[in-house]
Amino acid sequence: MAFVDRRRPENVNISQILRINLFALDNGHIYYEIQVTLSQFYWTIKRRYSEFKELHDKLVAENKVENGLLPAKHVFGVKNEAFLKKRQVDLEVYLLRLWHHLRWFPTAFAEFLDFHIYEIHFVTEDLCKKFALNDDPQKAGREDFVFTPLQIYAVNKRLQLPEPNHEPQDKSRDFGHLLDYIYRLKIVRILGSDSLLGASNIVENQLPVDLMIFKSAEELVLDQLRPAMLSGLENVRLTVRKLKIHRTLQSLSVFFLRDADGWFVDSDFPACLYWNKLVSADLSSNRIEKIDSSIVSLLTGRDIFHAVGKLLMACSFSRIRGY
Repeated sequence: MAFVDRRRPENVNISQILRINLFALDNGHIYYEIQVTLSQFYWTIKRRYSEFKELHDKLVAENKVENGLLPAKHVFGVKNEAFLKKRQVDLEVYLLRLWHHLRWFPTAFAEFLDFHIYEIHFVTEDLCKKFALNDDPQKAGREDFVFTPLQIYAVNKRLQLPEPNHEPQDKSRDFGHLLDYIYRLKIVRILGSDSLLGASNIVENQLPVDLMIFKSAEELVLDQLRPAMLSGLENVRLTVRKLKIHRTLQSLSVFFLRDADGWFVDSDFPACLYWNKLVSADLSSNRIEKIDSSIVSLLTGRDIFHAVGKLLMACSFSRIRGY
């Protein structure tokens, strides 16, 4: 997934990251298309000159950028092709000069480039802002917040990077505070997608989704995900009481034996595969061809309800283990 190495800005080749590819007329306004490329990932943003000016004013006020750095606005000839091509080049040079002046992406610059949607540092910072106003994960978990695979990937990727987790001066950017919040969440909802994300080449369901960060989840809702990309099930099995999986499964084994490591359906399952605290499960709106009783035995709670849309089957068990 896309990220910039903030530890070594001197290694960032900004001319390969930022380019303005073209300009276009839309509803009477001229837009410049910026392409951001990080490794194999890229996305595009359309911005008007007025948005460049708004960005520039913020950076002048907050980051001491030179006031004359932005190409001047011209009243006449703004739709002349030669003029627009020159402005396209000038605005690209402006973005490159901003980087060399700032050596990082302040919030205004990052949001102008949609980093908060695609780049892992700013995706996690955006999550920090969402959760900073609420220190009670139990309360927040009962609201309608839904994680995306990209957000979960970004959090796990940040954990792997040799960077400090804490930002003591600003809780809204404190990754350590975000981790603590996620660790205590009781209700976790994740919604995947097989479509391209925005104006990028990123497909969220092609990203790994490691559930290890959800250490206190009691209710887990998985919707429209790829089971092959899921990991960390050994963690959520210890805590989850309510499980809902929709538009994800074609068989039970692809999920419930996801990390079986060589155990087969006709073998005794190791204790680590059992969902010992589970009291209800909803598997509706999947494409499950059959229910294998030996795998159902992994769901050891009481009053387990299985709704399998394609077969229109519903089975209620008062005691599942050993079924």
